[in-house]
Amino acid sequence: MYINNPGVYQIKNTLNGDSYIGSAVNIRTRKNRHYSELNKGVHHNIHLQRAWNKYGKETFTFIPLCICEPTLLFFYEQRFIDFFRPRYNIRKDATSNINIKRTDEFKEKVGSAFRGKPLSKEHIKNRDISNILNRLSRNPNTGIGQPTSTRTYRVKFQNKHMGCFDTIEEARKVYKEIVLAYYGIKEGVLFTSNA
Repeated sequence: MYINNPGVYQIKNTLNGDSYIGSAVNIRTRKNRHYSELNKGVHHNIHLQRAWNKYGKETFTFIPLCICEPTLLFFYEQRFIDFFRPRYNIRKDATSNINIKRTDEFKEKVGSAFRGKPLSKEHIKNRDISNILNRLSRNPNTGIGQPTSTRTYRVKFQNKHMGCFDTIEEARKVYKEIVLAYYGIKEGVLFTSNA
């Protein structure tokens, strides 16, 4: 089927017409990744994630726009970005961070901006919680499931049903509490993600 091919796609909000344009070597795989991350609330694109949370999954549709050779992905993606002017795209140029070479001068400049500055306990705690949640987001037996036919969000942890909730916010709050309790983390207590 065409959706397994390389090409350019659009994730469109059918309510207001806003969209996100992207490209992938395998459109079907990329769609699954987008939807999984959006449903778990961990998508890298904050604009798309906020819209997904606000309007709900049923408002969005995934549309393959064209099929092309992998070497032409960025060429066609840029043409569609210029044509549709998607509001959910953070970058308006079709590029990838893969294989980008940073100069030593750039690395030193970025490194020196943070080097020697002590991290607060709150920063370390939030970083470690984020690392745990990101690690768990790759586990198919843990997380927040898509709304069911009853429009509730299902929370599971280590393949156990932990409850259903009316809003994604409630589900996220409970999920985070379960994860924190499992790892023995209490609010305001410093810990490391390697523990």
